[in-house]
Amino acid sequence: MGAHGSLFAVEDNAIVKIKPSNPKWLFKHAEACGMPFSEVQRCWRRFQILGCNKKGVLSLSSEIWKSEDKFIQQALRQLPWTNKGTLSFQVYLNVCRWFSQSDILIKLTVIYGLINQYKPIDENILQRMLIHIYPEESQDNLQLMAKDFIEKADSKQQGFVDEEDFVNFAKRIPFEEMSLLLNFNIRTIRSTNYQCMNIYIFF
Repeated sequence: MGAHGSLFAVEDNAIVKIKPSNPKWLFKHAEACGMPFSEVQRCWRRFQILGCNKKGVLSLSSEIWKSEDKFIQQALRQLPWTNKGTLSFQVYLNVCRWFSQSDILIKLTVIYGLINQYKPIDENILQRMLIHIYPEESQDNLQLMAKDFIEKADSKQQGFVDEEDFVNFAKRIPFEEMSLLLNFNIRTIRSTNYQCMNIYIFF
């Protein structure tokens, strides 16, 4: 999350003392983060899928790191982990809330950073991402999709897409289509490919 990371790391000490088995766990998180209870519930389910422990914390030994899904792992590394290598549910919720309320330009910048750690995006990087978004597509089709994107977005003819090109290209997409693509619906785990993409990047 780059320069925004420090905004999410502040935790409510009262919540830290509550265990996930306590019925107040989700209610207190909803209050602290200013989020609807239903959204907190669904974020909690997703956090559990990622492999949090009994204390409601992700660590470097969580199940997600044993997965073959390198894209989610890369995205997770961009979140504000502690020096001890942990990520609490409250910090995770803070990120979810911030992203859902951010404007399109910030969302695009974050997406660019999550794809390849703010480094230029080439065809190989894009193909590795697309295979998680469109798992049923053939390798040839994924290659064509990646090549087509690079050719259209690479205004400087560099053979890759930098942040400026990425944002400028996205701005040319019709507003309605871009809003759909960047609509972070916390309550939806998997539906259309667009929503699936949002979940893969923003959990």
